[in-house]
Amino acid sequence: MGKSRHQHTYKQHRRRKKLFAHHWTRVFYMQIAAYAVVFVLWILPIPNPVKLLAVTFHEASHAIAALLTGGRVFGYAIAPGGAGITLGIGGNMTIILLAGHVGSCLWGVLLYYMSVRLRPVVCIMCLEGLMLLSIFFGWLNEYTLFFGGGALVMMTVAACFGDPVRLFFVRIVGSACCLYAPFDALGELFTRGNAPSVMGVETVSDIGQLSALTGIPAFLVGFFVIAAQTAVLVWLIRFTCERGAKQAVKEEIIKSKQKNQILRDIRPDSKDRRIVFK
Repeated sequence: MGKSRHQHTYKQHRRRKKLFAHHWTRVFYMQIAAYAVVFVLWILPIPNPVKLLAVTFHEASHAIAALLTGGRVFGYAIAPGGAGITLGIGGNMTIILLAGHVGSCLWGVLLYYMSVRLRPVVCIMCLEGLMLLSIFFGWLNEYTLFFGGGALVMMTVAACFGDPVRLFFVRIVGSACCLYAPFDALGELFTRGNAPSVMGVETVSDIGQLSALTGIPAFLVGFFVIAAQTAVLVWLIRFTCERGAKQAVKEEIIKSKQKNQILRDIRPDSKDRRIVFK
């Protein structure tokens, strides 16, 4: 009797390990697909909501840092090409400049954390709430206002689909936020900081401004940003794969127990009442 129970426990353990590996691989491919989609959307020479959402979080991070360091924020604006600018006065300039990349990365990590803790539809609702809160900082040009309204509509439409589509959408936005820093660093290295104007103001990359402020060569600042962000991206893959696989296995076990209970109710005299999850 004891040996039979031990064998059954061992088989259950093996099945769960196999199921965990299956879901880990599935989440891994989803994560790589999210990175690939963001990369393609970023290099396309046309405006797209994913890129501009990342720019919005980036500029909002500048605004929050300015307010926290005693500055005053007049608002921010984005251009169709993806450039953004935050207008304000006062505050700690070093912290404000660093907050753009650090903040956008933290927004992305937060979205990923929410995606493994909350239902996808709740994550999208939180994204919509964050977009509405960004109005507090002021949308300084008509395009920013147009894009903000369009993004809210797009997220509402995404919320109408099933959980897999919602989850993929949230993780694409999170990936875009996390990839903003290395894309900006690569742009600084290959275009030497040239960027389009926003509202007639010539923009300069955060890396270029940090280089001018600290005296550190721009390529060293860019290299540090890319190295640090690469570590974050690798960590995100491991985090989402492990948490996502554990959650999927947990749901499979719950479904299996529910099936077993239904079988007991239908066939109370059956000797084999177990339905083992696949």
